[in-house]
Amino acid sequence: STTLRAKLCDWTKREEDRQLWQKTAIAIMESDDEKVRNSNLPLLDMNYYAFPLEFHTQLNRFAAERAMERAEFIIKQTQFKHQPHQHKRSRIGYLSPDFRHHPVGRIIQHVFKAHHRDRVEIYAYALSEAKETDDIYQSIKTGVDHFREMAFAANAEVAKQIYADEIDVLIDLGGYTAYARPE
Repeated sequence: STTLRAKLCDWTKREEDRQLWQKTAIAIMESDDEKVRNSNLPLLDMNYYAFPLEFHTQLNRFAAERAMERAEFIIKQTQFKHQPHQHKRSRIGYLSPDFRHHPVGRIIQHVFKAHHRDRVEIYAYALSEAKETDDIYQSIKTGVDHFREMAFAANAEVAKQIYADEIDVLIDLGGYTAYARPE
C-alpha cells in the first residue's frame, strides 16, 4: 500500500503514490455522494508527499467542513443546554483515541499526575480500545478520576456522555488523526 511504503521509506513508487493520493483526495472532495465525501482523508499520511501548500490547505478545510457538518447533525440530535456548573472541583475532560501504548498515551499519563487534584477532576474518554495488558492504558485508566471507554459508541453517545458528566473544559488530543472524532 502507498501508506506502508511511505512509512517504510520505500521510495520506489514515490511519484506514482503521490499521484494516486492526489487523485483519490480530489475524487473524494468533488464527489456528489455523501458517503464518499465523508470518507476519512488521512491528512497526516498526506504529509509524506510533496503537495503544494494550497492543496494541503484545501484538504484541511474540506476535512474541517465535513467534521462541522457531522457536529451539526449531532447538535440537532441532542439539543444540549449549556449552563455553567458549580462543582467543588473543575471538571476537565480529555478525549483521545490514543490512551494506550502510543506517543500521546506515553506523554499524557504523566500530565494527569501533574494536575492539582484538589482543584480539578479528570475525565478521560477513550475513543479506541486497548488491550488490558497495555501498561500505558492501565496507567491512564487508574491515573484519572473517571475513565470512559467510548470506542464503540456513536459520536452522539460520546457527546451525550460528556454533557452528562458536566465537563467544564474538554481537550481533544486527537485532532484530525486516525480514529479521532473532531465533531
